[in-house]
Amino acid sequence: IFNDNRREYGNGLQKFEPNDINKAMIVDLSKIDVKDEQKILILYHEYRELSMEKNPKEELLREMNTIFLNIFTI
Repeated sequence: IFNDNRREYGNGLQKFEPNDINKAMIVDLSKIDVKDEQKILILYHEYRELSMEKNPKEELLREMNTIFLNIFTI
């Protein structure tokens, strides 16, 4: 979302101008119900813990992504 609304200048400098973020689309987190929120948090904490142990599980990210897609895909 942010990358779609930033500017890139010489030597690869990436920058946001004041109105760039005003035009950005954002995710409506109020659409996530309590059940999905709890599941996302459990998956996130498990992924984070494993990542800190240098053993991240990509399937946890895929499961979180599936939840988000089910909520936000029209």
